[in-house]
Amino acid sequence: MVGIGNDQIKPLAKAEYAKQWVQENVAPFMPATKIAYLSVGNEVISSSDGEMIWDLQFAMQNLHDACQHAGFSTIKVTSAHSMGLLQSSVPPSNGTFGEGAANILRPILSFLARTGSPFVANAYPFFGYLGNPNSTNLQYALFNSSTPHYDNVNKLTYYNMFDAQVDAVYAAMSHLGFKNVTVVVGETGWPSAGDKYEPGVGLENAKTFNTNLVKRLASGKGTPLYPTRPVETYIFALFNENLKAGAASERNYGLFKPDMSPVYECGIMTKKTTSFPQAKIATKEWCVVKAGAKAADVQAAMEWACMQVGTDCKPTQVGQPCYMPNTVVSHASYAMNAYFQSQGRHPWNCDFKGTAMVVKKDPSYGSCTYPYK
Repeated sequence: MVGIGNDQIKPLAKAEYAKQWVQENVAPFMPATKIAYLSVGNEVISSSDGEMIWDLQFAMQNLHDACQHAGFSTIKVTSAHSMGLLQSSVPPSNGTFGEGAANILRPILSFLARTGSPFVANAYPFFGYLGNPNSTNLQYALFNSSTPHYDNVNKLTYYNMFDAQVDAVYAAMSHLGFKNVTVVVGETGWPSAGDKYEPGVGLENAKTFNTNLVKRLASGKGTPLYPTRPVETYIFALFNENLKAGAASERNYGLFKPDMSPVYECGIMTKKTTSFPQAKIATKEWCVVKAGAKAADVQAAMEWACMQVGTDCKPTQVGQPCYMPNTVVSHASYAMNAYFQSQGRHPWNCDFKGTAMVVKKDPSYGSCTYPYK
């Protein structure tokens, strides 16, 4: 699954940008890399950005069309959603989207059904427990409960909250007329540490949850409602996010620490690892025009780079510190590097159809400072 940031939704709502995005970010890795899904944005409908919410369905459709046009018909396009969109989830058969969310989701669900794409839900039993710890069985959230929950409507028995949450999403979609769309869990996990006011956090609970989750998924079984549909699930997260803002729990979902040492083992390592190398300090790199590149190609690359979200080309304008020398190569190098840095400094972000190259020497000069992130 390839995630696409919320900041890309607005430009992807334009068909031409979507085509170019697929050529830049998907085509170079196909078919060597198996890409099952493009997930557009994260919990967009839960945001307060009306324009972004409106653009979401168009961005999804454009990416689907672009993949089809490029010959990548096996790639499905979807988007991840919060369980908070459900106004009711207990019992699972009562799963219902809130009215506002339902109106937005109908065309999206229609798209998913039409293209055979899954509905991605971020299902966290931790939040189910955190929201009402006094009346929620912690062991039920951790897959450890010996007391089953019986749904009087669908006549099914639930032994853990994870299955109940997934079936609540299925029920909510069914209530809108989309019972054949499959649910994929895009995020689930449990924090290994947190603040004192956050009940349920802790190393043992995190280890218990993810260990039991892995066993549950390895069984290949579906949910009580759809027992023959295995639940494709992605654990959040691989690493602790030590710089993330918010509650302490938000920084402690990882299976590994930032230095790559494990927080705990939950049954996913194939070999017991006793030592981990220290993370290497990233070498500083910049992106500049490659010697001998054709002027017309460089000009086109510069114009494209300056149009991308996160690329600031203002320093190359008249009166700004990087305007001189007033040449295409100079201005394009700045623009290419600005884009390269904004995308995380991946080698494929400094190609520009063969007109650029990565350098380790800072190309800054005089009062013109090339950005480095």
